[in-house]
Amino acid sequence: MRAGRTDMRASSEKKLNILLASTKVRAGGEAVHVYTLARELTLMGHCVFLLTSAEDGGMCAEMLRGRVFFAPISDHSPAAQMRCISIIKKLVKEYKFDVIHCHGRDSVFYFKCAGVRVPCVFTCHSLSLKTDVFHRVLAGGAAMNIAVSGASKKFMMEGLRIPETKIRVVQNGVDPSALLPLTDAEKAVLHQRFFIAPGSRVACMHGRFDPRKNHVVIGRALAALSPEKRAGLVILCSGSREVPFYNTLIGELRELGVLSHFRFTGWTYTRDILGMSDLLLAPSTEESFLMTALEGFFMRVPVARSKTGGYEEMKDICLGYDAMDVKAWSGILDELAESDGALYPDMTERAYDCAMSRFTSRHMTEKILEVYLSVI
Repeated sequence: MRAGRTDMRASSEKKLNILLASTKVRAGGEAVHVYTLARELTLMGHCVFLLTSAEDGGMCAEMLRGRVFFAPISDHSPAAQMRCISIIKKLVKEYKFDVIHCHGRDSVFYFKCAGVRVPCVFTCHSLSLKTDVFHRVLAGGAAMNIAVSGASKKFMMEGLRIPETKIRVVQNGVDPSALLPLTDAEKAVLHQRFFIAPGSRVACMHGRFDPRKNHVVIGRALAALSPEKRAGLVILCSGSREVPFYNTLIGELRELGVLSHFRFTGWTYTRDILGMSDLLLAPSTEESFLMTALEGFFMRVPVARSKTGGYEEMKDICLGYDAMDVKAWSGILDELAESDGALYPDMTERAYDCAMSRFTSRHMTEKILEVYLSVI
């Protein structure tokens, strides 16, 4: 036993050459996850490389300068597939990677086609992947698979038919170091920028504009309140407006008569939008984990979220509702309108303490490193 522990400790201290592969590195939950993982691994002394279909390297470009490689992973034409396989073979031969971590099924498939013998780990970030026989084959072949939540593990077992013995659950984590409360002066500037009147009660939805994020249920919940109740409520929504669903959402909110209560902030720093808010709303119809909830915990903002993927892992430190339960969402907005102080302060403090012990990016990275070491 003593020798085994010594071997594991020696292995954990080994500095690894790690190749991350992801097509989604510009924006969104997967991009943040990949960036955060790469940053933590680098800080721990490991050498991190990125293979991506984003030619500019996305969020990782500056941090991994000189170690970002392009391959047309998202292009499924025969010519692109051959090019991907050629690029992969060349990279693996030149850089002698210890482990490859794929954040998409396409890249798992390409590494398999290239005959790469370096151990490959696959993380499933979505519960909406196709599960027919052909698409299940794409995910097959990884030495180990990572689920980001219990719901993700269930999907991987039942939908992707991956054996339970080849799945490890590693919950997502975020870096809390920059998630500090806003000063009064900072908050005043932001309130002026987004036309938030003094005395308003502010809720926010932080993410992209997508039907699955379910912004419209908040519009319906707001419309269900009396005009007097909703008069002082403001809903902040971050995310690029250059997407088709944005205009659809605007039309729906206008029909509901609540558009004037919404402020669309565009791309916004997490600290800014959460720092302005008294409540974080996340009524998504589908999530694998919901990293935004963790950011709310670290910012000491109460979180009201849908009972989708990741809810079971945090149900004691947030409020949970069915995604389409307009009455429930209207109820929490009613509470916000009636309150004149912090909502659920005891829960919020417990959430902060829990997040610091379970949901930091360092904790996540250490668990992922354990997976790497188990397959090397």
